[in-house]
Amino acid sequence: MRDLADYQEKYNQPGFEDIQVRYRRKKILEEMEKASARRIVEIGCGMEPLFLHCSGFDRYVFFEPGDIFFRNADRLAKEAAPDRITGYPLPFSFREEVRAMKPDFIVCASLLHEVEDPQALLRDIRETAGADTVIHLNVPNAFSLHRRLARAMGLMKDEREFSERNRALMQHQVFDAESLLALVDQCGLRVTDRGGMLLKPFAHAQMWDLAQSGLLTDRMLDGLYQLGNEMPELASEIWINCRRKGV
Repeated sequence: MRDLADYQEKYNQPGFEDIQVRYRRKKILEEMEKASARRIVEIGCGMEPLFLHCSGFDRYVFFEPGDIFFRNADRLAKEAAPDRITGYPLPFSFREEVRAMKPDFIVCASLLHEVEDPQALLRDIRETAGADTVIHLNVPNAFSLHRRLARAMGLMKDEREFSERNRALMQHQVFDAESLLALVDQCGLRVTDRGGMLLKPFAHAQMWDLAQSGLLTDRMLDGLYQLGNEMPELASEIWINCRRKGV
């Protein structure tokens, strides 16, 4: 069984993930804007829920199983808009009250590879989604540039191998575009759009060292973000938008 307390402690250590989160959020907010999202569900909000970065919503529901993450998000929600934001401290499961709000955007960011049963999670999401709901998913990319480089250097036999970071965070699997699309199809969802986010030449620790030294600037990071859009097959993360099949 996964140790959520240990995971939260490791995840909260300063590092390149802070920068990765910033660009992941940028992509999500871009997709929210395209969808004109006003009724939003966020599954796995971490330490910095998306509602801190968007204000034009009518209702916002978040789910967060991590105790530290949930308490922080609950406090922030009460400070920001308690009449419009509701949080649940339990793992995501079908809730009639959430479906009744007719969400137009459900985001499940950097989570599918973290859970033991991603199929069950996606099927619950499908049951909560309405006919017009956009479901936004993203995961780390097994065939990202930095993993391909590690394989080419002989540090990995195959890009799908677990890295030291994967093991340290007790992650359950590594996705590539093919396996992510297959999972979504199995769970009764159809893809409407897809892409990549942030080209990352090196591993998190090396990228963090470069950022801390000043060699990796914000302008470079913005350029790497744009390259992730242009070359999704090499991006550090892959994302898809999907909807329920048959509607």
